[in-house]
Amino acid sequence: MNFIAKTITETRRVKGLTQEELAEKAKVNLRTIQRIENSESDPRGTTLNFICDALEIDISQLLSTENPDVRKSIGSIITNGVFLLILNLLLTAIIGFLTLDTNANINSIFAGFLVSVLT
Repeated sequence: MNFIAKTITETRRVKGLTQEELAEKAKVNLRTIQRIENSESDPRGTTLNFICDALEIDISQLLSTENPDVRKSIGSIITNGVFLLILNLLLTAIIGFLTLDTNANINSIFAGFLVSVLT
């Protein structure tokens, strides 16, 4: 369920309205309300204004609060990326340390380092 549909559904329920009552109050078709709440369609300008007026909610708040969900998902993507980067560097250091041998010549040490960094 998208954010607008979820907000409309929750607000309607909090106000104790049925879909039929909301449709009557907003002067829109019942099927329109059902489609919006089931995320089958997004309400457009006039319909959204009528629904917001019937539910007594501000349309600008409804539309502007959709962005924090996107920011949260971007924040979690960045957090996951940083975690994976740190984990990769840690594993690279461990593999690099294990491939190094104290009796190895400089070429073997350099090759071991390259293998650990490039894997």
